[in-house]
Amino acid sequence: MIRWTLSVNQECEFVEPSEEIVNIFVPTDANDKPVKISFFSPAAGMDVFHFHFRADGADERRLKPLLSLSSEFNRLVFQTEVVHSGSSQYRDMRSARIFSISRGFDLFRSGASMETMLSVDATLDYKSSVVTIDHDVLFTLVGSDAGKSLIDCLGLDGPESAEVHRIPLAVSCHLKRPLPNRTGPVGKLYMQARILDYLSGLVDFALAEKVTRPTGYRASSRAKALHDYLIQIDGPIPTMETLAKEFNRSSRSLNEDFSREYGMPIHAFMMEHRMRRAHEAIENTNAPLKVISANLGYSHVNHFNAAFRRKFGYPPGSLRKSGKP
Repeated sequence: MIRWTLSVNQECEFVEPSEEIVNIFVPTDANDKPVKISFFSPAAGMDVFHFHFRADGADERRLKPLLSLSSEFNRLVFQTEVVHSGSSQYRDMRSARIFSISRGFDLFRSGASMETMLSVDATLDYKSSVVTIDHDVLFTLVGSDAGKSLIDCLGLDGPESAEVHRIPLAVSCHLKRPLPNRTGPVGKLYMQARILDYLSGLVDFALAEKVTRPTGYRASSRAKALHDYLIQIDGPIPTMETLAKEFNRSSRSLNEDFSREYGMPIHAFMMEHRMRRAHEAIENTNAPLKVISANLGYSHVNHFNAAFRRKFGYPPGSLRKSGKP
C-alpha cells in the first residue's frame, strides 16, 4: 500500500497497482497550482510515478514542504528517483537523515517501507520520475549476482537504506520521457523497455566501480539543508545541541560542515542573516521594532537595538525615520 499525505491534509491512497495511467492533481496550498502525480504499473512488481510541481513565480521559498510519503510495500523493493528539473530534499522521518537531490544526483532506496517528507525549491518547476521494483523482479531482470552487486555498490545493504549518488545523464535519461500516451500491451512494453535500458546502464556504470559522490557531498548536502532550515525559522536561535540532534550529527561536525560551505560558523551566520532581515523589515514595512526584534529571537527590544547599532553603526530608529541612516 502506498499512501500520499499532502500538506493541506489531503490524502491519496493507492491500494492496488494500476495497469492504467492514473493522473491526480492535488493543491498543496490554498493558492497554489496543483501538483500532478502520475502513476502506472507496467508489469507485476514494477511501479512508476511521475511528479510535476509548477512554480508560480510568486513563491520565493527555496525549500517548500510539499508532501509526506508513508509507504508499506509488504516486500523488499529497490527504488530510484531521477530529477529532470529543479531540486528537492527528502527528510527520512525514521533516521532523521536528509537527502538533497537534483539533476545528475539520484536518490536510491531499498527496504519494505519508508516514511519521508518531500520539500522542493519553489522558485523552479520540479519534475522527477520514481521507479519501484521488487527485489525478486530486479534480480530476475539483471541476474541475481549483478542485482546483489548493484545493491552493494549503491550502499543499500541495510534493512532500510537510502543513498544519493552522482549518476551520468546518459543513464538516467531513459526515465526522462513522459509516461506513454496509451496503456495496454504496447504502453506496457514501452515503459518496460525504458526501465530495462535504465537498469542496464545503471548496472554497467555501478559494477565498473564508477558510482561516486563528489568529495564532501554528504557534508555539503547536510550544510545546505541546515542553511535552508535556519533561514526559515523565527524566534530564538536553536542551540547547537538541538541542531545536532535534528540533523543526526555532532555539534562540532555540523558546525565544521556549515563553516566549510558558507565561510562562517552557524551562530555567526544566523546573526548576519537576521540583521539583514531586520534592516529590510525596517526599511520596507511598518512593523513595530518590538515585533521585529521578537521575530528575530530577542527577549527585549533594547538588546536588538544594541546589536543593530553594533552591526550597522546607527540605531534602527534612525533608519525608519529617514529611510536611510
